[in-house]
Amino acid sequence: MPVFNGTYTITNFQSHTRLDLAAVTPPKETKVVGWEPHKPTHPDYLNQVWTIQPNTERKGFDAYTIVNKRSGTFLELLGGNSTDGFGVTCSKKASDDDAGAVYQEWEFVKIKDGYYKVRNVASQNFLDIDSGYVASCNPPSRLPPPHLEKQH
Repeated sequence: MPVFNGTYTITNFQSHTRLDLAAVTPPKETKVVGWEPHKPTHPDYLNQVWTIQPNTERKGFDAYTIVNKRSGTFLELLGGNSTDGFGVTCSKKASDDDAGAVYQEWEFVKIKDGYYKVRNVASQNFLDIDSGYVASCNPPSRLPPPHLEKQH
């Protein structure tokens, strides 16, 4: 199910935490966590704002990159590790011919209007956002769907 291009916050349906860039550091494996929602006036609000862009190179399914609005870095599996529960980070964009580029590709599986499960293309595991903890990828059976809120 295609997601509209745009800028969103990604919120865990169950814990109400948002996908959040832990710090703005050099663009290599910056930790991503689930954190309490910030208001737009909060200085760290843009750490929780993400641009979803289609990957037009993929044929046969809808693949997207998820880019942090503040840092311009791309959501990815940490070091390409697809082990269940392994961390999710942000890094600079991998080149299209880089084997690691697939770890920056995500699918959105619609649950109901406004609610999607976010699945990594390479591992087929789903994004898990938990309060105060490192975001990770896990098998689908354990996860509630995140809610995407369009930002204007």
